[in-house]
Amino acid sequence: MRPSVAAALAARLVPAWERLRASPPLRGAFLFTVAALLVLAGSFVPNAEDSVIARAGRAAYDLQMRFLRDGFPRPLADDVVLVGIDDATEQAFPEPIALWHHHFAKLYRGLAAAQPRAVGIDIGLPERSFEGLVKGIDAPMMMWRHARRGVAWEG
Repeated sequence: MRPSVAAALAARLVPAWERLRASPPLRGAFLFTVAALLVLAGSFVPNAEDSVIARAGRAAYDLQMRFLRDGFPRPLADDVVLVGIDDATEQAFPEPIALWHHHFAKLYRGLAAAQPRAVGIDIGLPERSFEGLVKGIDAPMMMWRHARRGVAWEG
């Protein structure tokens, strides 16, 4: 911009700004418009799912749920429990997962003792027996079967 154009623009904006500052209704409308534009921009930048407003909403929901769970716990009639095997679990046992018959049997006995309504298993168990390598390894897996009566097992 050339200095004369900038000076002319400033000369026109200063009185408008002073009029805006002096009038409470105009000032309120201006602040409301600025706030609305900021919220609108925050709702779509970078996109609707990852925007600042969406993240703030998810964080507020998480805080609310944490507060309710910690301050006002309520028992659930049909609570769902997920049991996972992560890398740390795999490192805790010296044998490979294909030889975890005793560990799985202990898990299954615990599940059967809890008397769940249903159990879903998403673990790739060995397709063949390792009884020839480790004597008695298949017995624990077979013993838990009697304890699972009355429970729907999916695997």
